[in-house]
Formats: sequence, C-alpha cells, structure tokens
Amino acid sequence: MGAPAAFLWESFKNHLSEDHLERNPLDPELAVKLTLIDIDRSLRQQGSCLKDHGLPYVEDDTTELGRELLNYGENLQRTIVEDWVPKLSPDQRRVFEYVRSLLLNPRDRRTSRIIFLDGPGGYGKTSLIRVILAYVRGCRQVALAVASSGIAARNMAGGTTAHSMFRLPLDLGHGTGVWNITNGSQRAELIRAAQLIVFDEAPMAHRYIFEMIDRSLRDLMNSSVPFGNKIFICSGDFRQIAPVVEKARTPADVACVSLRASHLWRLFTLFSLTTTP
Repeated sequence: MGAPAAFLWESFKNHLSEDHLERNPLDPELAVKLTLIDIDRSLRQQGSCLKDHGLPYVEDDTTELGRELLNYGENLQRTIVEDWVPKLSPDQRRVFEYVRSLLLNPRDRRTSRIIFLDGPGGYGKTSLIRVILAYVRGCRQVALAVASSGIAARNMAGGTTAHSMFRLPLDLGHGTGVWNITNGSQRAELIRAAQLIVFDEAPMAHRYIFEMIDRSLRDLMNSSVPFGNKIFICSGDFRQIAPVVEKARTPADVACVSLRASHLWRLFTLFSLTTTP
C-alpha cells in the first residue's frame, strides 16, 4: 500500500506548486490553492475528489460543464474538421454526414440516433471519431468520449473510461442497477448537456454496462426514449477482444454477455467501414 495522499501532499506541496508559484511569485497561498484545484479536477475525472483522499478542501468556482466548454477552442475544432473531412473515405463520409444531420435536426424522430460503427483495425474508426467529436465541439456543443479501456480512451480527445465518466459500479450484479451519479451533481449537469456520447471498443464491454447507461440516461433526461435521446455511437470490432467473463466455460458463456445479446442491439443502426482511408 502506498503512502497516504495527505502525507505526500504535506511533504511535497511546495514542489508540486512550483509551476503556479512561478506565475504568482508574491502569493504562495494562491499557488497552493491552484495546485489543489488542478489535483481535484484530475480526481473528479476518475470519479473521486480531494476529500476522498484526505486532502485539503478548496473552493473551485468553475463547473465540470463550464470546463468542458472551455477545453476545446471552437476555431481549432473547426480547423480539424476542415482539414480532415476531405480526407475521409466514402464509408467514413457517409457516417459523418449521417451524424451531422442528426445534430442539425435534433427533433427528427424518424432517424435512429443509436449507431454502431463496425470495422477492422486500420479502417479509420478512430480518425472518424476524432472528426465527429471535433465537429460537435466546434459547434460549441458537448461531446463525451468514453471507452472500455484507458488505452482506447487515450486515442480520443477528452476521452476517459466509461466507468469513470458514468461512475458505474464494479460489480454489475444482474444488470438491474444504475450509475452512481445524483441528478443534481455537476457530473449529471455535464452529461445532461451532452449532445453526443461516443463509446469506443464497445464489444469489449459487458452488455449490462449499456443497459445500465440506457436506464440511467432515461432517468436523467426524464425520457422514455432509449439512451435519453442522446446521439449514442458505439464503435469497435466484434472479431477482436470479447468481454471478460469470470469462470466462463464455453464460447456461449461469453456470447451471452455481448452487446449483441442485449435487447438494445436491435435499436442500433449499423455502419461498416469496408475500405482503408
């Protein structure tokens, strides 16, 4: 077990605060406060906060939603879109235009807002997701990027694991629970404002995770529409890594926990990338 966070903070807070102290040489207390705020924001991305680790509490007058909107410069995001859209393959362009039409017509109930993006590795799923995220953020709207693993999440700007973003329980039980987010919290405010949610490497995740997110989003948005009427994009390759199932004995034990085995699968509109960009 490592040393307590409070002990480490008291031992090294001056070193940890050096960057802020250089900007505020006459106000060391402000430098320490700003450092604690930085730590708190990092912890909140993973589902905890300063108090959970016995660290001093500081007042942060910003919100998760406010920080999300400030994290991405609109002009930079638009430049990414302008640079990359002409490079998209026909398959990628078809998906991009489909998502763009959903964003431009939020009240259209005839077009599915639940998408699965399928394709082998190297066929441009990650590049397409980056363009879609940039397009949404360039319109000054909120797009959340999550993945089954931390490694996959790092491939997306602002990406994090689904468990961290939605504060899902580690024990999924029988899939009847909900996330650990209260509807009046900052995290709820952030998710409520999101126009788009991307879930990368979805085939690696247990189907109970998607059912839990669906149930929780409906409650958060006070909606009977699947996934709270968010644009919900899953991507991945079912030919690769399957969900991990404890004590699985046969392929059927694994197949039954796949997203394809969920009652939600019939709601997905499938797009396949068949050519390399």
